[in-house]
Amino acid sequence: MDNNYSLCRVSLDGSSVETLINERIATYNISEDGTLLFYQVDNGTDNGLYRMDLNSMESSLITAGDFNYLNFASGYLFYETFDQSSLYTYNLSTGQSQLQAIEKED
Repeated sequence: MDNNYSLCRVSLDGSSVETLINERIATYNISEDGTLLFYQVDNGTDNGLYRMDLNSMESSLITAGDFNYLNFASGYLFYETFDQSSLYTYNLSTGQSQLQAIEKED
């Protein structure tokens, strides 16, 4: 939080700090194999869900907007819109997102 919610990687002994994302991050998660970082930029101008390859350090926008609850299972990233009205899956193999049906109880 000291650096406007930017995302940093710190060595286990705390001796080195590497800034991965120098923007305001609302939430993030790392893929099960540790190679991909998914994060929500919340800076008011470029809000969106992004993906970073931790080997090449290249980032790309998945989709613009505000999302949360980034969770992984069986080769997929699951995420919701901030207002919880829509649930999406992102296939880690194909890089494709798909809207999932949500049934709300009355």
